[in-house]
Amino acid sequence: MVTYPISKKVNPRAKRLSLRVDQRDGSLKLTVPRWTPQWQIDRFLNKNADWIAQRQSNALSPITIEHGAIIPFHGVDHQIAFEKHSKRTTDITVSNYQLIIKTSRDDPTSNLKRWMIDQARQAIEPLAYDKSKRIGKTISKIDLRDTSSRWGSCSTDKRLMFSWRLIMCNPDILDYVVAHEVAHLKHMDHSNKFWDLCYTLTNGDADHARQWLKENGNTLMRYF
Repeated sequence: MVTYPISKKVNPRAKRLSLRVDQRDGSLKLTVPRWTPQWQIDRFLNKNADWIAQRQSNALSPITIEHGAIIPFHGVDHQIAFEKHSKRTTDITVSNYQLIIKTSRDDPTSNLKRWMIDQARQAIEPLAYDKSKRIGKTISKIDLRDTSSRWGSCSTDKRLMFSWRLIMCNPDILDYVVAHEVAHLKHMDHSNKFWDLCYTLTNGDADHARQWLKENGNTLMRYF
């Protein structure tokens, strides 16, 4: 019997059991329809035991944000460099493949995270609005979140959501995700028409981007 720690969520709208492994820490997230008996849940977990073990083994150890640590930014590894100063504000600049953090704080991790989110917004929003304009669609709002199961989404009310962690990716990867969600403004499915539009809106190699995210996306969860 599977005995891993599991976070279970009952979803009245769910039609079937679903399971994912949080790549941040390897924990299990189980979604179950209402009134699902425990024996059915146990059978589902045991049936997927090998898959669970494989995915948990792929969960990588977290990276501590400290002086000398390496973090990807726009798809390029940058070294974190702390420089102490007496100002109350924390300033972050990019130079020679370094993220230079001038701060009086002992641990400016939260400052760096907020800075990365701001950089993601600056990169994503202009792309999204430009691509939506190209297809004659409007965006009601763009949200940046920290999600572990999807890189972006598009709702029926034209709200787009993106993972701020995309700022760690090569710009072509980020561009593909933006193109994917903008294409959903016109086609709320994954039909041939959707994929044709998605590929048209993507500036780089969409197939490469999809494959990269599938194979390497979990590595971005190691930070923060």
